[in-house]
Formats: sequence, C-alpha cells, structure tokens
Amino acid sequence: MALRSEDQTILEILVNKFASHIDNTDNWGFTPLMYAVAMGYRESASFLIRHGANLSVRVRLPGLSDPGQECDFIGCASIWGRADIVWDLLQDAIHAGHDVAQQFWRGLAETLDRILYSIDQNDKIWVKRFWDFLSSSGPRDVNFTFGDGKTLAHLLQLAETVEPLIQKGFSALNQRDGSGEHCLFNAVRYHHILATLLTNGAEPSIANRKGETAYHRLFSLKLFKRLVPQSRQAAALIPHVIFRSLRLLLQHDVVGGTRPIPSDNCGCPCTENGHLPLDHLNPRFQDTFVSPETNPLWALEAISVFEDHGRVEWARRSIISFIRRSEFSKLGMKHTDCCCLEKFPSTEEERFWDTSSIIRREQLIEQLEQKMATYASQALDLPALKGMLVLIMNDSYQETLSKRAEEAQQKREKLEDLWSASEAPVVSPCYLGTYLISSF
Repeated sequence: MALRSEDQTILEILVNKFASHIDNTDNWGFTPLMYAVAMGYRESASFLIRHGANLSVRVRLPGLSDPGQECDFIGCASIWGRADIVWDLLQDAIHAGHDVAQQFWRGLAETLDRILYSIDQNDKIWVKRFWDFLSSSGPRDVNFTFGDGKTLAHLLQLAETVEPLIQKGFSALNQRDGSGEHCLFNAVRYHHILATLLTNGAEPSIANRKGETAYHRLFSLKLFKRLVPQSRQAAALIPHVIFRSLRLLLQHDVVGGTRPIPSDNCGCPCTENGHLPLDHLNPRFQDTFVSPETNPLWALEAISVFEDHGRVEWARRSIISFIRRSEFSKLGMKHTDCCCLEKFPSTEEERFWDTSSIIRREQLIEQLEQKMATYASQALDLPALKGMLVLIMNDSYQETLSKRAEEAQQKREKLEDLWSASEAPVVSPCYLGTYLISSF
C-alpha cells in the first residue's frame, strides 16, 4: 500500500522501523523494489534504492520463454513495459554508490535484447539511451559475454552505435552464442552495421549449430518477418536491402571463391547434402510476389549476384538445388527433416510402423536420385542451367494461371446456381459487385 501511494513519509517510517525487511520477497520471489518498478511507481522505487535496497536480487519468471531465465529489477521494468524509468533509477543507483557499469550490464543488455525489435517509440528511445550510456559510462572492457553467450555485437541495431563500440576496443566479432551464431546473423539486415563488422574482421562463413551461415540467414523467413514494413513503398525496398547485404558478404568473404557453397545439416531428400542459402527462396510462381517465398525473381537475381562476384560454382549448385526441389515436388514426396517440416508442415500423420509407406518413400528417393544423376551426366554449364530454371518458372506460371482460372470458373458457376434456384435470395448490388470482381 505504501509503494502504491508513493507517500515518502510512510515509506521512511517503514524503512526506519523495518530496515532489515527492505529486501524481503513475496511468494513469487519479488522484492519491494521489483514490485515498485514493475508497477511503474517511480518515486517509491527511487526511495528504496536510496535507502539501501539490494539491486542484485534476481527472480525466476515462469512466463518467460526460457523456464530457467531470471531477471533483476531492470528486467522486471522491461517485461512490464516500464523500461522508460530505468535510466532515472540507474542515476539514483550511481548516487547511492553502485558501480552501474559493471553491476547492471547483464540486466541492461537483457532488456535491450528483449525490446530490440519493438515498434514502441519509448522502447526505441530506450535502445538509443543504452548505446549513449555505453559510450559515456559503460564498462571498460566491452568484450564480455552474457549468459546465453551473446556479445554486445549481437545486439547492434542502430547504425550510429557500431563504430563507437569498435572504438571502445570491441574485438569479439566472431564470438558465437549458445546457438552457435555470431554477430553477422543479426547484422545482415543492417547495411552500415554489416559493412563495419565485415571491415573489422567478422567472418561470413561461420556456421551455427544447424550448419547455417549468415548467407542462410539473409534469405531466411525469420529475417524476412523482421524486415516486413508497414507500407508497400517500404516493402519495395526489401530486395534492395537483402541483395546489397549479399554483395557485402561476397566482397568480404576472401576465401569464399575457393570454398564450396555453404550447406546446413538438413537431411531431407529435397536436398543433396543440406540446404543451400538460396533454398529458402522459391523459384515457383504463386499468387503474390511480396516475399522471397512467393517471388521467383528473387532467385534469379541472387544467382546473378553470385555470378557477378565470381561464384559461378555457387550459382550452378543453387540452380541444381532448385531443380532437385522441383523434381521432388513432381514426385509428390514429403519433407522429412525437422528443419524442412518447420517450413513445409505435413498434413498427414506419419506412422513409423507403416512399412508400405517407408518402402514407397525409398522408391521415390531412388527415382529422384536417378533423375538428378541424369542431369549430372549432361555436365550442363551455367547458361544451360539458367535456361532450365526459367522453364521451371514458366511451367509454374502456367500452372498458377490455370489454377486461378479454375477458381474463377467455380465462383461463376456457384453464382449462376444461386440465381437459377427456385427461390433466389435477395443479393445486394454491393455484394454482387464484390463477388464478381473477386472472381476475375
């Protein structure tokens, strides 16, 4: 009650009388300071800090994605949307004699990681203040890692923050986090940040635990979802962002020209030895062209970029992989590896005891390998392979047109049946117009 009222007199009486209880926790492990911060009671939280509240207490929150994740009062502030008051409280902590730069970096960086992709304006201001604080009062050694193995370079988002970080002596550019990812997995969507990290020694070919590299992340659905803008005008810039980053990676990948194109650890038959970076793209036409999964022209553009930078073999392998996936689909095969199932969930339940389906799948895999061996025996050069890819795209385009025409015909027949019924319902002109338009 005293915290909620923010009555300094009552709080002072309680602290003077029960000073030893200032850090008592409730059934959830929350201290009074955590409660005050989570509820946004700025004055009460400041009072507790000035009177000796323990700022290092951490609480485990079962609602977080990681069951074992803990946070301090700074984390509580960000989780409950009170991150805007953190910086004022840190100033109070500095006045109370705390070494904020060393003691609270973990909580600050966890907060930064948690709100990094928020569209809330207050969160964006918080991110800017974090990096300003790093430049002015941050720790002397910035080459440290957090509990999940991340470094400050993993959290870069603002273009103006990367160079001050490098100037402060940051050099752990190829440090991998718990999932095996280094800073370029995050930086591929920020051209200026990516250029600076690459110039200072970040290596594009480092793979994570799934075998994916920054090239894979550049064309992944995970990245695209974070790039999706709110307007069509901004959406038109997405290919520009992605292909500009691809050119940067190729320019700084000094040994890439002598190394095979990177592949991940996927064991699905739709790939020969794992997914290649461009396998996230789709060379088949679909109803919309708003994403790399539905716009086949992205595949052609990426292959041209490989060719422009002397990665002819990378371009060949990418087209062969597209051809393999096309043959895979023609045979009606199902994706079996876990990473494929994330992208192409199966609608039918697989039964491990159904030996007939297992035998059938093995037969289809053998047919697929025989088909790919036929292509390999022809020793096709890059122009011939590009011609085959265009044919695949044309076939899928004609298939899409036929499908759309069939759907339109079904709608027209349904409308005709509606009007020819003995008791024709009354249909408003607005509804009729909308229905007719959607049929073409």
